[in-house]
Parts: sequence; structure tokens; C-alpha cells
Amino acid sequence: MDKKVKETLKEMIIAVILFYLALQIISIPIVIFSEISFFSIFIGLLAGLISSILILINIAFTATKSLDSQDKKYAKWYTIGISILRRILYCVVVIAIYYYFGLAAIISLILCTFSVKFSAFLQPKIHNIIQKYKNKNSL
Repeated sequence: MDKKVKETLKEMIIAVILFYLALQIISIPIVIFSEISFFSIFIGLLAGLISSILILINIAFTATKSLDSQDKKYAKWYTIGISILRRILYCVVVIAIYYYFGLAAIISLILCTFSVKFSAFLQPKIHNIIQKYKNKNSL
């Protein structure tokens, strides 16, 4: 991966972590005013955080390898194959979390996985903030 891809990946991971923290804060009143276990929600959000970060890393490596490939057909099938494998592994995680921690953990996991989409929208803003901070410190 080149420097630009690594920088973008770091910015997207920051957005995923921010989304995770926001969901943790939102879960506090849910736990207080319902009978849902905090542990289940915590495990679901933590699994969602880890899976979201791994999904972003995998997408970055897959895109880099596909773009570096000179064969369009290979790049297409490689990307499709890795995408299918990533989805199968995610389904295994969802089933395992449901089996051990229940429905609340699954809902938390799926909500936290939306952070992948959220990070794509928030990445330009985070990039601008980081650049302003770097420029301010370089003066």
C-alpha cells in the first residue's frame, strides 16, 4: 500500500472509532432503562469495532492488489472472491456472537458495522482536521 492509501485508511479507522464511542454513549441509557445486559451490548459493539477495522484493512489491501494487477479479469475475480470470503467470515462472526451473547449483541454488532459506511463519509472531514492540525504545528 502506498502512503496515500495508508493515510486514508488511518482516517477511516479514526471515524470507525468515533462511531463506536458514540454508540457506547448511546447504549448507556438503553442499559439503564431496560433489562438488556451491558455486557451483551459491549461485546457486540466491540466485535463490530474489530470487524469494521478488519473490513477496512481488507478492502484497502484488496483494492491495492487489484489496482496493481495488470490483468483486468484477474483483478475483477480477485475482488469478487475476497468480497465473498469477507462476507462469509462476517456471517460466521454474526452467528457466533448470537450463539454466545444473544440478540442484543447482534444488533450492536450490526449497528457498529455501519461505521464502515460512516467512515467513508467522515474521512474527508477528518482529513481536513488533521491537515489543519499539521499545518498549525508546522508554523
